[in-house]
Amino acid sequence: MAIKIRVDAKKMEDLLRNFYLITGIRIVVFDDNFEKIAEYPGNHCGYCKIVRKDPNARALCKISDIKGCGECKKLKKLHIYECHAGLMEAVAPLKVGDIIIGYLMLGQLLLEDGQNRRQKWNRMYDRVKNYEIDFEALENSFWKKNNLTQEKLHAVAKLMESCASHLYVTETISVEEEDLSRRIEAYIMKKIHKGAEITIEDICDEFEIRRTKLYEISNHSFGMGISEHIRRMRVKVACDLLRNTEDRVSDIATEVGIPDYNYFTKVFKKAMGVTPREYRKSMRKQT
Repeated sequence: MAIKIRVDAKKMEDLLRNFYLITGIRIVVFDDNFEKIAEYPGNHCGYCKIVRKDPNARALCKISDIKGCGECKKLKKLHIYECHAGLMEAVAPLKVGDIIIGYLMLGQLLLEDGQNRRQKWNRMYDRVKNYEIDFEALENSFWKKNNLTQEKLHAVAKLMESCASHLYVTETISVEEEDLSRRIEAYIMKKIHKGAEITIEDICDEFEIRRTKLYEISNHSFGMGISEHIRRMRVKVACDLLRNTEDRVSDIATEVGIPDYNYFTKVFKKAMGVTPREYRKSMRKQT
């Protein structure tokens, strides 16, 4: 099920152009189906233009974009990776609450990794040597590309991540109010805050949908099964309580709907990487 979004084309173009003017790096916006909805500038860099002249390479570029966005959706956070042609790219999620409605992507960048230019070209050539393209023109384009340090790559990626938040805050990109996945999430959160039981049957009855449709919506919009998403939402509420109250961990576990303390700790650690007590302790150190 596709998420319905609205885009203010003028605001979008202004933001992407400003990002490019500051960084000199191309940026693209995809919807939740990984389809391109905006870009600046409109053309790929010279290196990629040449690579993409080969139909097989062009298809792999599309697959690489989808994989990058897919991993970003799974992680629910910024994802930096190397594309099939050996260039660096980064993807940041466009989020409304825990719902991902699209992605921002930047690339295609040459990373400064300790290799000299000739070694780097040899490695890049191995990636593309089977394509039917003009390798002389490709090599010339390669030598014109600027190296980017790891530090600068992360800096521009974080800047792009901030742009993703800006797009939603300024309503440059927004979801339709009637969007079902958003209403399902609001319903679940309301139930958690009330301490009420949440069942798949209740959700299906509330929104008059079948189980298969609910599973489809959950996997598409939240990147995971509905039961796992509910557990993640319980953990999110638990994090707020651990940060902002002095309640006992066992009481918080009950409050968010996981009264079995050991199971709550297991679920929490799986989601956050630390136990509830460790999380609370680390949050207190930061204040």
